[in-house]
Amino acid sequence: ELFPLLWGLSLNLSIGLKYRQFDRTMSPLARLLDWLSFKYKVLFIVSAGNHEESIDTGMTFSEFSCSNKKVRDKAIIAHMNAQKRNLRLLSPAESINALTVGSTFDDASSFVENTRQIFPCSDGIVAASSALGYGMNNAVKPDIVFPGGRCCVKENIRNGFDGTIIDWQDVPTREPGIASASPNGKVSYTFGTSNSTALVTHEAARCYDTLIDVFSVAEEDVPFDHLALLIKAMLVHGAEWGTLKNIYADALGLYNKDGKTISRQECSRQLFRYFGYGQPDINRAIECAKNRITLIGFGELKNGEALTYDLPLPFNFNKSKLCRRLTATLAYFSPTMPTRQKYRTAQCWFDIVNSKKNLIDSRVDVDWQAVVRGTVQHEIFENDKIVVWDENEGIQIKVNCRGDAVEKFDGTIPYALMVSFEIKDAIDIDVYAKVAERIAPKVKPNP
Repeated sequence: ELFPLLWGLSLNLSIGLKYRQFDRTMSPLARLLDWLSFKYKVLFIVSAGNHEESIDTGMTFSEFSCSNKKVRDKAIIAHMNAQKRNLRLLSPAESINALTVGSTFDDASSFVENTRQIFPCSDGIVAASSALGYGMNNAVKPDIVFPGGRCCVKENIRNGFDGTIIDWQDVPTREPGIASASPNGKVSYTFGTSNSTALVTHEAARCYDTLIDVFSVAEEDVPFDHLALLIKAMLVHGAEWGTLKNIYADALGLYNKDGKTISRQECSRQLFRYFGYGQPDINRAIECAKNRITLIGFGELKNGEALTYDLPLPFNFNKSKLCRRLTATLAYFSPTMPTRQKYRTAQCWFDIVNSKKNLIDSRVDVDWQAVVRGTVQHEIFENDKIVVWDENEGIQIKVNCRGDAVEKFDGTIPYALMVSFEIKDAIDIDVYAKVAERIAPKVKPNP
């Protein structure tokens, strides 16, 4: 059982097939991965693909090189926005059951640009070469982004010295970039989504080790049938937009005259095509802290079934403002129906039920409609308002299942759920101990 799981985790698909979703259909290879994922319960981590074509900055190379990073960022994002139709995901990145990884312009090299070798943008933003979403039926794709290395750009002299086109430099034998094995037995420095996918695969191995330790300490059997889904949920669980939201919203003109973004739904739709759920902090998923506790659940649901998880919150929110954050990530594998437009046979989703107003009802990042279109639902809720609350109360997270492409499907859908609760600005409150104390008596050991 273990070997197929590890094989699925270590497979880095970066084939670069020039298949784009112009007609919103699925490539044959993506369909194959979806079938294999559900059939054998394996997780495929797939690169979004690279587009290393020339970039039109809208200014001459001398003007571009003399500009500060903020101006360069706007020029690069404007180019990506103008060319988004041609920068779509490459096969099989649109697979609904796979975890698709985009690339950020970032690495650990110490290279400093000069007059002849310049960086096109700031560290940490989505690389101009990284393929953009959406996924099938406008689902969130890529799921996450991760550092993929940096590369310098050069002037495209074919268009004259007053042209506005820049090109990527050839793959160098020294920094910048991410050190990669080279066919000649040496080390080369590369950039792109293949690097990002390889690094995420490494993080998946860390998640696997953590899960084995968790079930070993709890003296529980390791749920091998759900392990791939638990890892999938862990890889996404620590993701958020962070500073990327403001950078892209400003560059794309998503702010109105009052300095606020346009409708949250439209802002979400414009932004998640670039970085999905954001860049994950894997440590947040595999480590708890005094002010944060992370809980996991898993199981299988049939059509029309639901399961409710109780999360006790033994805290006093009545007297002072405490910034509360709840992060919930649901991952599942769905069978598919290639002959139907909906494609996804069944849908699973979670709801926060019986939560009082102003407790955790302010959503962050991706809007609620977009998160349920794929097979990963990742949502962050925050609030700091004072709310009447009894320390014996809690909230319930209800996981639901229903037919999608097939309304009355037979069989079961496996899922994994990760939930984190933290109080961000009150380090003197031991969130971990209080919640763990209430949850422990509710968890029944296996017979």
